[in-house]
Amino acid sequence: MKLKNFYYILFMLGISLQAQNKNTTHLLLETGYENTDGKDFINFGIGIERYVSEQFSVIARVKYGHANSSTEGLVKYESSIINVPITLKFENSFFFKNTFFHLHTGPSLNFTLKENYEILNDIEIRENHTYLNINAGGGISYSINNKSSIYLSGEVFGIAGAKTEMVGFIFEHGHSPVIYQLNIGYKFKL
Repeated sequence: MKLKNFYYILFMLGISLQAQNKNTTHLLLETGYENTDGKDFINFGIGIERYVSEQFSVIARVKYGHANSSTEGLVKYESSIINVPITLKFENSFFFKNTFFHLHTGPSLNFTLKENYEILNDIEIRENHTYLNINAGGGISYSINNKSSIYLSGEVFGIAGAKTEMVGFIFEHGHSPVIYQLNIGYKFKL
C-alpha cells in the first residue's frame, strides 16, 4: 500500500511539473557595455534559454569580452576572454503589460584568448588560461509578441579565477578580475 501511494505521489508530481512547464527554447543575441578595472569595452554573445517551469529557466551563453585587474603599485593585468556562463534565471511579471523582471546566477567558465601582465613588485603569476568564476545579475524584458522580446540586463562576473598571487599578512591571496556588464539583447522563440 505504501509503495502504491509513493507511485501515486510521483505521478501527480510529474503531472504538476508538466502543467507548469513552458517547454520553450529561445535563442539569445546580446551586446553591451563592459567595465573591467576602470576600462570600457563592448561585449557580445549568443545563447540558448530553456524554460523548465513558468518562472524558471536555464541559460547557456558564449560571450566575448575582457577581464582586467590591477593592484595599485603591484601588478596590472589585461586580457581578452571567451566566457561561458550557465545560469539559473527567475522571471516574473512586472508592473506593466508584457514587461518582466528577472534575476539570474550561476558559474561561468572562462577561456583566456590573450593576456598581458605588467608586474611592478614581487608577484607570482597564476598560469590559468581556463578558470571558473561566479556570475550574478538581473534585468527587465519586454515581450514584443509571442515569439520575440527584448531585454536589458546588468551582471557582474567575479569572486574566483585569481590571476595573480601575493603574500599577505598571514596567508597568500590571489587577485581576481571583476567584470561589470550592461547588456541589451533580443530573444527569439525557437
